[in-house]
Amino acid sequence: MVKIFISYRRSDSEFVADAIYNEMQKHFGQGNVFLDVGDIPYGIDFRDYLDTQIQNHDVILALIGPDWANSMKARLESENDFVRVEIETALKLNKMVVPVLVKKLERLPNLDDLPSSIRELKWRNAIQVRREPDFKEDCNRLAQSILGTLTNSKEVSPTLTALSDLSSQIDKANRFKGAKNTDWRPFVTSITTLGVDGIPFCLVPKGEFHM
Repeated sequence: MVKIFISYRRSDSEFVADAIYNEMQKHFGQGNVFLDVGDIPYGIDFRDYLDTQIQNHDVILALIGPDWANSMKARLESENDFVRVEIETALKLNKMVVPVLVKKLERLPNLDDLPSSIRELKWRNAIQVRREPDFKEDCNRLAQSILGTLTNSKEVSPTLTALSDLSSQIDKANRFKGAKNTDWRPFVTSITTLGVDGIPFCLVPKGEFHM
């Protein structure tokens, strides 16, 4: 199962982080998306904790809003900047790090004045997630891109491949929402490759249908 780690700065993108978290859970499942460092147990070295969390996640979404770079510069002397530690760790471990531009930010800010440990981020292809009415579609595009990239890697598992196929079918089914189609048929598939044998099911999209 794909596991997603969302890195964000509260002063820069707190509310949109919650919304993206909810959308990613729809694609990857509850328990597979990590959002808030507020869950770090008291008395634990947060550097070790974050290192373990990032090692255990496949993809790190770095949410970047208009104030992200300035906030990073203002904390250059701070050793306990969670956001910087998260990105430094992810890049050091060569994780898939996706810059996610939010709050009308259209391109990555200038990273030349930031520590060399995170300047590598400027070479990672970014995606813009816009507000409604484009928000859900942008999140879906992000999730599909993650699944596509990972399923094309050499270390892909059968479960991940099945998840990608299933997500694609759900996307197709959702396109029927509100449609009036006299020749409509549900998508019928199986989750045998996901470890549950012999259980077929239908993906029935919401909407109005004239059968």
